[in-house]
Amino acid sequence: MTIPVGAILVASTLMAALAVLGAWLSRAPGWRELRWLAVVSATASVYAVCDLSSVVGAPDWAVAWASRVGLVGAGAHGVGWVLYMREQESRKLLAYERFAMVAVASIGLLALVPGLVVANEVHHHRVEWLGVTYADSVSTAFGNLAMVVLCLAMLVPFVHFARRWRQRRPGAAAHAVGLALLFLCGINDSLVTSGLATGPYLLDVGFLMVVAGPTALIFRRFIANARALDELSSRLERAVEERTRELARANEALSRAEKLAAVGQLAAGVAHEINNPAAVLKANLSYLREQLTESGDFPTDSGECLDECLGSVQRVTRIVRQLLDAGRNAGGRQAAVGAFSVSTLLETAVAHARQSVGARVRVSLELDDGLWARGQPELVEQVLVNLVANASHAIEEARDTGHVVVRARRARDRVEVTVSDDGPGITADSQKRLFEPFFTTKPVGKGTGLGLAVSLGLMRAQGGTLALRESSPAGTTMAMDLPAASGPDRAETPSSTPVPRTGLRLLLVDDDPTVLGALRRQLSSNFFVEDADGVGVALARVRRGPDDFDLVLCDVVMPDGGAERFHSELALLVPSLAARTLFITAGAPTGALRRFLDEHSDRVLAKPVDVEAVLAAGERLLRNAKRGAMRAPRLDS
Repeated sequence: MTIPVGAILVASTLMAALAVLGAWLSRAPGWRELRWLAVVSATASVYAVCDLSSVVGAPDWAVAWASRVGLVGAGAHGVGWVLYMREQESRKLLAYERFAMVAVASIGLLALVPGLVVANEVHHHRVEWLGVTYADSVSTAFGNLAMVVLCLAMLVPFVHFARRWRQRRPGAAAHAVGLALLFLCGINDSLVTSGLATGPYLLDVGFLMVVAGPTALIFRRFIANARALDELSSRLERAVEERTRELARANEALSRAEKLAAVGQLAAGVAHEINNPAAVLKANLSYLREQLTESGDFPTDSGECLDECLGSVQRVTRIVRQLLDAGRNAGGRQAAVGAFSVSTLLETAVAHARQSVGARVRVSLELDDGLWARGQPELVEQVLVNLVANASHAIEEARDTGHVVVRARRARDRVEVTVSDDGPGITADSQKRLFEPFFTTKPVGKGTGLGLAVSLGLMRAQGGTLALRESSPAGTTMAMDLPAASGPDRAETPSSTPVPRTGLRLLLVDDDPTVLGALRRQLSSNFFVEDADGVGVALARVRRGPDDFDLVLCDVVMPDGGAERFHSELALLVPSLAARTLFITAGAPTGALRRFLDEHSDRVLAKPVDVEAVLAAGERLLRNAKRGAMRAPRLDS
């Protein structure tokens, strides 16, 4: 490949790429003038491709036609420059600019007429120092005049940008220098074409240089815009942060549309709910430790201190459970449902609600007899207690006393439960956002805004609904419903042999040494406990004595594979013991763990662990194991 061929290929390729880039960028706001720069680059690329025929040994007819098409590209190139000038300044063309544009466009079109601008005859001249022989299409007398007009027409944009250069306009210098070089290269090629000179053609390189200047400016402008945008974003972020701090200091409710506000509101509510019981725990435990250190014995009010500590732990557990329920609802998981007595559940829930609302608000119950529904009783009770608590809070904000009525009735194939209060009602704006996560009308620190959002998710997870029935200054009614059931599900036949509640051998697996020690002490009164601080240690212990344990209590999240790895490997070692494994969890952080817990939902206990829950779940697993053993076929020898 000769130098001229390589130069033409490089120039045409780069200019075609710049044309595509300019056309793409011109669609963005503020970059409209680049569409004409794309035309300038594209026409220059066309001229360079046509000029390739003069150095590759093409037939004479091809050289002549390539010259004609190249002149069309040159004319369009000149038109592109004039329109580019106009677009940059958003003005109408001047008279001499319109004349130049019409002239170059006309020459381009006339060049296609055979013999008018370019003759059919082709001459050759050799440039020894390049080692290249050029094929020169012969210009007619009119063609020589046309070449002069084309060169002079390019002075129009040159003069325009030269003036802007003197006015110190940004980017004008690059345009003016590029056009000057293009003008000189055009004069050179005109002389070579007319036979007055014998050097190489330079217009291809001139086109590349004249396009390179504006292209460099495009990149500079793009980088400058990106930096300006980055700076603007930084300033905006700083302004938002400052505004957020001001709103927090003023204790104003922030909009859910602001993600930072939603997180701040949630954090404030959770911190309030957890810090109060944490303060009770710290104060009581510090007091007990101080009394033990000084006197060596528990104080007389130690029982009261411990009761307050346990109550505080239960309070923390409730708020954590609510957050976990919110996560479960977001994941769209369905709850395990069964038939339950509506009257029994409502009586229990109302009793719990009465304890939480106090004596100022009266809570009464009205229900039809013999109602059964399908759902998960624990979740239904949680929703109902939350609705009663919300109703009582609304009443207490308006006056000292009030009345909340819980009603239940069957409506076709559904069981409907309503909670009505005689409070001040809910405003129209609040009704629109009633079930939005993190939205609350309570003061900062008095609520997380999760109650109704979580309650709605819990009802949907059971195949039920929750909605605002009506609200006015005379009171509010919330309605929830579930699929009706005809009666209790068929109960499992209990094993004839009772399962012992003490003396069971338990393998406890948890990687947290503090949790491991506390659980071991808590469970030792009912189990013979042997602990393992990881999956590997636990599996090694089972291998040493596969029949040494009645039950396994295994934490879910551990660094060496956790409950998933332990259960899968234990199922290969001792399948019967894998079936007698309970899982304890403080929450599943990944989708895989949530799916694992869903698969074994009947064997999952939430932290903090209650001994009675472990005993009840253990009894159930042992009964199932005995029942399975009795059903297994006996092999006679």
